[in-house]
Order: sequence, then C-alpha cells, then structure tokens
Amino acid sequence: MTERWSSLERALPFSAGVLAGMALLLVLPEALRHSSPVAVLGLCVAGLVLFSGLESLVHAARPSPHPGVVGLIPLIAAMSIHNALDGWNIAVGLRIGPVNAVTVFIAGMALHKLLGGLMIGAVFRAGSRNRVQAAVWAGATESFTLIGALANQRLSSQLSESWSAGLLSVTAGSFLYLGYHSLERARRTGGLGRSLAAASFGLGAIWLLVLLE
Repeated sequence: MTERWSSLERALPFSAGVLAGMALLLVLPEALRHSSPVAVLGLCVAGLVLFSGLESLVHAARPSPHPGVVGLIPLIAAMSIHNALDGWNIAVGLRIGPVNAVTVFIAGMALHKLLGGLMIGAVFRAGSRNRVQAAVWAGATESFTLIGALANQRLSSQLSESWSAGLLSVTAGSFLYLGYHSLERARRTGGLGRSLAAASFGLGAIWLLVLLE
C-alpha cells in the first residue's frame, strides 16, 4: 500500500501541470470570449481563494479520535462542498477543449480525486468507531462529486453568457489552486526541481494537444 501511495504521489506534479494548463489555455480563454479581463481575472482569484479556504476548513475540521457522528459534521460538510465543486469543475472540463486534452485532464482529476479520497478516508477512519462507518461517510461525501457534475449539466444551458463566463473564471481559479496544492505536496516529497520539471511536462502536454487540434 505504501509503495502504491508513493507511486501515485510521484504523478502529482504532472497532474498539477495538467490542471494549470486547463485553466490557462482552455478555461480562461473561453471565459474571456464572453466577459471583460478585469471581471474574469477577479473571479479567477475568487475561485482560487474559495478552494484555498475550503482546504483550510477541511484541515480545521479534522475530528478528534472517535467523536461520534456529531463530531464528524464539520468535516462532512466541508468535504461535501469541496466534492460538489470538484464535480462541477469536471463537467466544465469535459465540455471545453479537444478530446485528447480532455482525456489528459480527466486522468489528472482522477488522480486528485483518488488521493483525496484515500486521505479523507484515513481521516474518517481516525474519527470513527469502525471501518464501516468511515467508509460510509467517505462514500457519502464523495457522492457529492456526481451531484456537482449533474448540477452543471442541468444548469449550464440555462445560464446567460455573463454568468457562464463568471463561473468559468471561478473554475479556472479552482484549477490553479488544485494545481498549486498538488505541486506543493509533491515538492515536500520529491524536491522542487523534479516537481517543477514534471509539472512542466503536464502543462506542455495540454499546450501541445490544444495546438494540434
């Protein structure tokens, strides 16, 4: 298990580059087609701050050992919101850009979701009385990813161009934060130089796929 975890973490900086590439080369340009640069950049920063705040909330909500269901509520709420936004963003990514770039993006997001799910499962296990309860709560929070994706599919066609551009800008900011967060985690275990090189490959892959389309 430790070796598998280590192998997954080695792929983190590449996925960081992929997420940054999606934000900079696909999502932001699409938003700029329908809104002003000031509004797009402002909402992009808002998306970055939103996900940074959610990440801080998740860490602050970590329960003490065996607190019972009530003690898990803050963590459940924070992770449910985080996962719903992940689902919304995945749905956005599926609609934007060439097929090959979307495929690479899905791989990067899948890695993010897998590692996040494993970590939050471990946190729930530490705060639950048994493995079954931990698995149920972890699965319940992860199910909000699907809810977020379905909400995007349902609402996107009903939004005006300005609203769509605004939400795209927030999505771009969230991708940039997730990329930074993945790169920072990788830096702590693999070193800055190696992590930046792998992230550059991820960014370059998206750029090349967009260029070839």
